[in-house]
Amino acid sequence: MNTTQRVILIAGLLLVALCAFFPPRQYLPYQTANASGITIGIPPRVSFFSSDFYGSSYDSRMSIDVTRLLAEILIIGALTGIAFLLTTPSQKH
Repeated sequence: MNTTQRVILIAGLLLVALCAFFPPRQYLPYQTANASGITIGIPPRVSFFSSDFYGSSYDSRMSIDVTRLLAEILIIGALTGIAFLLTTPSQKH
């Protein structure tokens, strides 16, 4: 493994960690609008360690959007793998 490949691998792992620390959240439909139909500004991502993530400021009926999180991780993994393979040194005969 050369230096460029190490950098690509570390960058991919850092992006996956960033996605895990700031996961996408999903809400029930009645949680995204108030009684008059005006959408409330609930952030789609909050730190996993933040009290806002667990609903202290908002309704506590929110959870991680696992489908979006897995899609993000798979896309990051695929792009990291492609970049890793593209930087493989070519063998000369």
